[in-house]
Amino acid sequence: MLDWLWASGAAEDALKKEKKDQTQAADSRTVQLTRLKGFHELAKDALNRACEADKNGDTERAVKLYITGLEAIREALAIPVQGSGLSSKADSVESAKQELRGWASDAGERLHTLTAPTTGAPPVQQTAPSAPPPKPDPPPPSSLHPPHSRRTSPQHSRAVQR
Repeated sequence: MLDWLWASGAAEDALKKEKKDQTQAADSRTVQLTRLKGFHELAKDALNRACEADKNGDTERAVKLYITGLEAIREALAIPVQGSGLSSKADSVESAKQELRGWASDAGERLHTLTAPTTGAPPVQQTAPSAPPPKPDPPPPSSLHPPHSRRTSPQHSRAVQR
C-alpha cells in the first residue's frame, strides 16, 4: 500500500512539474508576443512619423526616423515566438512578421533614396591613377633671375639717366 502512495505521489509531482513547465512556456510566449507587439507598434509609429517628415521636406528628421523604424523591425523579427500549431495567434504572429518585412523593404528603399548622392549622375567608380601626372616644363632661363638683378639694355640705362 505504501508503494501505491509513493507512486501516486511521484506521478502527482510529475504532473505538477509538467503543468508548471506548460505555464512557464505559456508565460514565455506571452512575453514574446508582448515584445513583438511593442516593436511592431514602435516601428509603425516611427515609420509614420518618418513619412510625415519626408512629406514636409525635413529629410534629416525623416532619415533618423526611418532608421529608428528599421531598428525596431530588426528587433521584432529577431524575437523567437514559439508557435503552438495553427492557432489564430500563430497566424497573427506570421501576419505581423510579414507586415514588418514589407515595411522594412519599403523603408529601406526610401532611406537609400534619401541618403544617395543627389547629382543625378550615376556614381563614378574611383580607381587609383595608373601613372602620376606629367611634371610641368621648367621655366625659361630668363625667369631664373630676380627682376632687380637683370641687366638693362643701353637704351634703358640712358632713359633712366635723363
